[in-house]
Amino acid sequence: MLLIRSADECATEQLYNALSVKLRPYFFKLIGRPDANARFHDTFIETIDTIRRGELREPEAILRFATTIARRQVFTHIRAAVWKRTQLASNRTTNFIIDDHDNPEKAIITWDCLEFAKSTLAALSEPEREVVARFYLDEQGEEQICREMVLTKTQFAY
Repeated sequence: MLLIRSADECATEQLYNALSVKLRPYFFKLIGRPDANARFHDTFIETIDTIRRGELREPEAILRFATTIARRQVFTHIRAAVWKRTQLASNRTTNFIIDDHDNPEKAIITWDCLEFAKSTLAALSEPEREVVARFYLDEQGEEQICREMVLTKTQFAY
């Protein structure tokens, strides 16, 4: 981080490559190809500027910080897309159907839900994950799961 603060090109390039691997797929998935590179570049520049101003002191926080900036970039992009869509809809006199397939709002909500589900499942023990999978994915009944896994109803409900 000290090298980046002193404008070392090699360190800056290494950070750029590391952030590119982590954040470009995030931008491509949520806002699409046309704006993803520009938003990534804005995120990188803001991260570098913050480091150079000495406002980010913990090297292990760089990725978390850049991810927060990236989320704000996506939010700003989506807000602008919603505003643009609203303006377009209010300016038209005819009815039209919006294709929900490439909806950035829906994409970010879906992505956030998946991330929440992954982190929740990761926090469970193996037996708890098995109960959840059998109940919700395999649609097995409570009694069958309790019998086959030798659980009481209290253990099942916990």
